[in-house]
Amino acid sequence: DLQRIITHYHANGYFDARIATKNVVQNAKDKSVRLKISIYEGEPTQFSEITLNGIEEPEIRTKLEKALKIKVGARFQQNTYLAAKNALVLELRRQSYAYAQVRGRVTVDMQERKAAVDFFLDSGPKSVFGPLTIEGLNRVDEKFIHTALTFKEGEPFTPDALQETQE
Repeated sequence: DLQRIITHYHANGYFDARIATKNVVQNAKDKSVRLKISIYEGEPTQFSEITLNGIEEPEIRTKLEKALKIKVGARFQQNTYLAAKNALVLELRRQSYAYAQVRGRVTVDMQERKAAVDFFLDSGPKSVFGPLTIEGLNRVDEKFIHTALTFKEGEPFTPDALQETQE
């Protein structure tokens, strides 16, 4: 359990965190154990640089930068970094890049307490909605399904249109 505590601190930008003291007190009467742990957190690591590689088109870069949920100067958090990767993929897909992929790399300078983030974006080709096939209808009229569609064959792919139709 002690290692999980330290791992939690590391994932939240406290890379110097360590167990300062630990005390275990057993109570024979009620067969309980009381744990007292002191943690030295150290100073937090901050995002120092965020770089997007692979997309040069200014309009799309601007949308990608707006989609990011991390900012230079904010405390490094692994969940925030992972959410930023997912936000980049989603924004690329909203720009009709259905096969977009994003890889990332975080370089941590332990002495300076800085984390530089590089995202590598592979947009893949622009995509359009292809022919739609409706199968397995037993109780619903196919015309009802067609009227609920929010996209047409040949229109640019967006995950939002797909989700709206599914809902």
